[in-house]
Amino acid sequence: MNGTIKLKILAENFLNFLCSFCFLTYTLGGYSIDGDHGLSYITDLFNLTSICVFLGFAFGLDLGQIFIFQGFNNFQTFLQKKEKLKLPGMFILICLSLFLMSFYIVPIIRHHSFSSYFWDLAVMEQVIWRRAFGYGLTSTAITNQFNPPLDFLWNQHLNFWLIPISFLYRLFPHTETLLILQSTALLLAFVPLWKISREFLPRWIPPILFPAFFWMWNTIHKNNVWDIHEACYLPLFSFWAYYFFLKRKWLYVGLFTLVIALFKEDAWVLAGAMAFYFFSANKKFFLAVFAFLVGFGIFVVYGILCDKVIPLSDRYAYLGNSFSEALPIISHNPFVFFQHLVTPGPLLFLVKVLTVTGGLWLLGGWAIIAIIPNLFECALSTNPGMYSFDYHYAIAFSGPLFFSAFMGLNKLDSLKISINKKKMILYGATAIALSQLFYSEPVQIKNYLQSKGWKTRQCYLALLNHVPVDATVYSQDPLVSHLSSRPLLFFNYNVKSYLPNSIIVEPAGTTLPPGFFVVQQACGQMIASNFRQSP
Repeated sequence: MNGTIKLKILAENFLNFLCSFCFLTYTLGGYSIDGDHGLSYITDLFNLTSICVFLGFAFGLDLGQIFIFQGFNNFQTFLQKKEKLKLPGMFILICLSLFLMSFYIVPIIRHHSFSSYFWDLAVMEQVIWRRAFGYGLTSTAITNQFNPPLDFLWNQHLNFWLIPISFLYRLFPHTETLLILQSTALLLAFVPLWKISREFLPRWIPPILFPAFFWMWNTIHKNNVWDIHEACYLPLFSFWAYYFFLKRKWLYVGLFTLVIALFKEDAWVLAGAMAFYFFSANKKFFLAVFAFLVGFGIFVVYGILCDKVIPLSDRYAYLGNSFSEALPIISHNPFVFFQHLVTPGPLLFLVKVLTVTGGLWLLGGWAIIAIIPNLFECALSTNPGMYSFDYHYAIAFSGPLFFSAFMGLNKLDSLKISINKKKMILYGATAIALSQLFYSEPVQIKNYLQSKGWKTRQCYLALLNHVPVDATVYSQDPLVSHLSSRPLLFFNYNVKSYLPNSIIVEPAGTTLPPGFFVVQQACGQMIASNFRQSP
């Protein structure tokens, strides 16, 4: 055996170990980096891009053929009842089944372990609860007792979707209803993705690979386990709009684009940007510009006239507190947006976006135009949550982002290079896309078992039994999301006098206002009341 062969075997064994180590580390929930669980993005890209080398060069594409192409193709033909399930397809099926189970179970485990928060689960559930039980689409949680209930639809967000959701919630008035609906919406996004892939992708690319890119995206999993939010419904409807666009069924395209807009005020920007692309692709440029201006205009007008809760400075601090303050600042310094964009946080966010789908979306051509408005809405923010994949903001542009990746796959097929080189590019994109995936599920289960397990849950539940259902409640995290099913709930309260028949839920040892006495104390928390008699 000559030195070249020995070197190749050594390289194969090393890369095989590296591949196994990466996947095993992911499966176990990652390791701690600066107090955070999971692999860092730099480590992801270094380790998992090396898998591309491992698949493509060390094994001459053989292992890639087995686990990427043969596995996906076997699983696909099995679903179509054209072939028996073989070992590669069985591997895909087992992995898929485990993740589907965890996708539903882990958000519920997280909530039951008191790891959910006021933003956004408690505030959204209280609005839904009030609407379901006759109090209107209003909120008390984000006001104080000196103000009437906030008219949520016009003064917080344009969440028209809360109206139909409230009817279902009345039939099943449980937090789990909202968590299951959100997980289902994210999973159902795979249906139009699969149809787009099967009908419009080149035949040499496994149709399941395109939905797999969506599944690999970190943000999908983070949003699934991060409380509830309307943005999680946007991919489902945007993918259907794109599917019917490809089918040239314009009525359905318009219907689903309109549904997108009804979820939130910045969803109007998304719908307008998608409509801009749809009309532009058909060379109807006047309608394209008009559609985008309508979507963007509704967003801006809402921000100027309606939003009474979150000031402009909360998200764009360099623009002042309001739109009236922002205009002089922008006119005085036209480069203010660019100056913020090149700061470390937003710049890293944009770099991370480039790695989504392994960068294939950059080949999407004109389709990229629909991504830009919501992408820069996030990147230009001074609120770290907006330029992070850990929260819901990034998922808003996922529809056009992944459709652009689909267009990129078609562009890849048209490149005048050999099929093996095309597959190598696809392997590389898959490896990089895989680096986006952070298995939030094992981390959440680990946290539940280690820090907020069954005993902690039982202790909290016993404590909450001392809160009357009809009491006015002043509460903070982590208990507030378990008290949202009541008409009067206040969070981050700043009051001079409390309403009668009130309950305060605070950390144990907190100085009580006059007239309150401790009802119960446990788990580092206490229940205090100003009832004349102990509840």
